[in-house]
Amino acid sequence: MAIATTPLSQHAMIDTNVFIYALYPARPEYPAALYLREQAQDANAVFYATPQMLAEFYSTVTNPRRINPPLSIDWALQEVDNIQALAGLTLLPIPVEVVPRWVQLARQYRIGRSDIYDTQIVATMLENEIRRIYTFNVNDFTVYPDIEVLIPPEP
Repeated sequence: MAIATTPLSQHAMIDTNVFIYALYPARPEYPAALYLREQAQDANAVFYATPQMLAEFYSTVTNPRRINPPLSIDWALQEVDNIQALAGLTLLPIPVEVVPRWVQLARQYRIGRSDIYDTQIVATMLENEIRRIYTFNVNDFTVYPDIEVLIPPEP
């Protein structure tokens, strides 16, 4: 697994945490997260997300145990719509083949607990031939040698 910080690479997945941090100016990750989200507004950009990531985003931003202050349901749903409307972001299908792939990855890398959600993202990436992911949670993906982890660059 390689970790890169610059320059901005496209043809990459954008992890849930990037979309979350782009909403919270007090977070140190905010400038980089907002910059990447702004890049995804360009119709010529090539970025990806999954339905699972949108559900994770919604779950996190409406949960007062995870985010302070949490978003209202209406605001959170509007943000899900806003993410889906990014012209340079494609929402990838989760093919049926993802289940055997994440099961194989879980066996191979001894994945348990909530780490299985990141494993499903990796399986979806591999099934869709995506090899890069932008995330601030680098350690969530270090176990997967076929994935290049990209830290969102600041503008």
